[in-house]
Amino acid sequence: MPDKYYSFEPNDIAMPEVHKFMLGGISPRPIAFVSTRSKDGIDNLAPYSFFNAFGANPPYLAFSPARRGRDDTTKDTYHNLLDTKECVVHIVSHGIVHQMNLASCEYPADTDEFVKAGFTKLESDLVSPPRVRESSFHMECVLDQMIELGGRAGSGNLALCRVIKFHVSESIIVDGSLSPELLDAVGRNGGNYYTRASGDALFQIDKPNRDNGIGFDNLPQELLDSHILSGNDLGRLAMISEIPTLQKAREIIRNYITDDVIGLAEYIAEENEVLTDREMFTHLVKKAIHHNDIDLAWAITVIQGEE
Repeated sequence: MPDKYYSFEPNDIAMPEVHKFMLGGISPRPIAFVSTRSKDGIDNLAPYSFFNAFGANPPYLAFSPARRGRDDTTKDTYHNLLDTKECVVHIVSHGIVHQMNLASCEYPADTDEFVKAGFTKLESDLVSPPRVRESSFHMECVLDQMIELGGRAGSGNLALCRVIKFHVSESIIVDGSLSPELLDAVGRNGGNYYTRASGDALFQIDKPNRDNGIGFDNLPQELLDSHILSGNDLGRLAMISEIPTLQKAREIIRNYITDDVIGLAEYIAEENEVLTDREMFTHLVKKAIHHNDIDLAWAITVIQGEE
């Protein structure tokens, strides 16, 4: 854990530095690739990474077409939304990330970024701005509120939009659910960095069930005092709703020895160092956790506690 912090209030440092910390620390952020149409009929397409979703009944999303820090001007998306109250928000996949980057150039207001960035227009059903064919997830939206967040250079403008129609490519739906691997979404980090949400970057964590986890305050002290188990390890142990009884723990251990599902001998054989009994016990717990077997980790813990 960190024991020293660089601490400051926003007014202590220059605004561009605050912006850098916001972008670098709050990351990765999903990217809203927003199409709008001006009152004169000119299509605009621009990415915004201050973006997220809020609620499902009705579904809302928000993004920030912020004021430019260098000259306090506002963006075409901002003006178009105020004039027409309509937009389409797309998710950016890795396959179009460089085209998206090109669309972020500050072209004149009469420039169509669909053309500049080589995107194909699809007609929307309920709003006037076109959709991006190359994106696999589209949301037709109407502007509910445009909330000013400061009204000066570098300030955000929060565009609160209600989704009125979704378009999801059937190619990214598997067994009725959207596949994150096939969506292959890209997130924004600080500087020139992005995150690709697929492959090894994806992992799963089971959601808490209706029976809350026992919490850190109910973990055995020897686990809390361990220098071997990480906070994540302890968090997984603390997620169970009930510590197994000694009888249940012995049953679990017998099943592993009999069935050789993982095998306690295998765990012990992997330890080449000279370890104390307590260290060995903790290493076994950690190995069980990393094998994604919390039942075995707790069985080892309970039995060790009885000795």
